[in-house]
Amino acid sequence: MFPTLCEVTGKAIPKNIDGISFLPVLLGKKNQRQHKYLYWEFHERSGARAIRLENWKILQRNLKKNTNPPIEIYDLDTDLGETKNLREEQPDLVKNALRIFKEAHEPSPIWKMRWEK
Repeated sequence: MFPTLCEVTGKAIPKNIDGISFLPVLLGKKNQRQHKYLYWEFHERSGARAIRLENWKILQRNLKKNTNPPIEIYDLDTDLGETKNLREEQPDLVKNALRIFKEAHEPSPIWKMRWEK
């Protein structure tokens, strides 16, 4: 939201912001810039992290108990219920996901994941 507000008001988007303005969508334009992937971390319960990459949902659960749990991969185009884990059929995606998990995580001194020391 912040990059959109910056663009509307004519202000520069700060360099430390990873958001994208969605003003083109609000103006009905077709040239909306997209993220390469979306990444989330969940601090609740036993901890999890997820990636949305094109039609793929990739996640790891129970990070509090295991800092490198098995990766789950679901094709949301054909399996919205996330019933068939395609990890074994997608070894390149597993490798890419591990890279993204490492690259996207930014430790915070204020908001530590429960499994971080």
